[in-house]
Amino acid sequence: MALAISLVLATVAMPTSVALAAPSAGRGHAVDPEDAELDFDSSAYTTITVTVDDRPVNVRWYKEICYVANPVAAAPQQPGGPGGGTTTIPNTACGYQSMNVFVPESAFGDQGGTGVLRGEQQRLDGQLRQGRRDRGRLLRQLDEQRRRRTEGRIRQYTAKKSTTVDDQVHLINPMDFVGTRADTAPNWYVRHGTRDRDTAFTVLVNLDRALAADKQVKDLDYRLAWNQPHAGNYDVPEAMAWIADVVRGAGAPPAPLRRG
Repeated sequence: MALAISLVLATVAMPTSVALAAPSAGRGHAVDPEDAELDFDSSAYTTITVTVDDRPVNVRWYKEICYVANPVAAAPQQPGGPGGGTTTIPNTACGYQSMNVFVPESAFGDQGGTGVLRGEQQRLDGQLRQGRRDRGRLLRQLDEQRRRRTEGRIRQYTAKKSTTVDDQVHLINPMDFVGTRADTAPNWYVRHGTRDRDTAFTVLVNLDRALAADKQVKDLDYRLAWNQPHAGNYDVPEAMAWIADVVRGAGAPPAPLRRG
């Protein structure tokens, strides 16, 4: 699930000498291991100017901060979808599990006592970490709810006497027929992208091994397509050339039978 999240903190007076850092054990707080994983460099930001109520406001932009303790890394280049092309992910360590944080520069002005500001800093830091934890917990709960709902619907559907789902699954699975008394096509062309994120290698490897063991199969052209995603339009000339060779090798079609 791709998430694009931005968090804007309320304007609070804060001196520039006070860094946005997580509270340490020396301040009387126990250090949570997950909190330590969520620490970020408060000096790594970009200053931008936005318009609020027709007035320019300088804002510190903290880019792509991880909001989970153990993010799933992503490849820098991701498939762009059915239309082709790719999408670049600058932060490969966090992948899509990151957010942008915007803090007005006025929040860092020296307008109060350091003791009060330290407490305000800790409060804001705590809210930020809690927000990350709550967001991660909510996503996990939603995933679990979807999984249970899907499993429940499948059980309800397959429990019906009139259902044909078992027959349908049987008919679309070639592994139920290859190597049996069923008629197996003699010519097979199979490609599987090495960057396929949707179908495991074992699915097509098992099909390849089963076809190779079927005596009815005369021509098996199976290959892993290097650096190709879950797609089927990257080898059209090669596939058409293979079909032409198979048709040419089959010779002329038999004459039609005459009726009468």
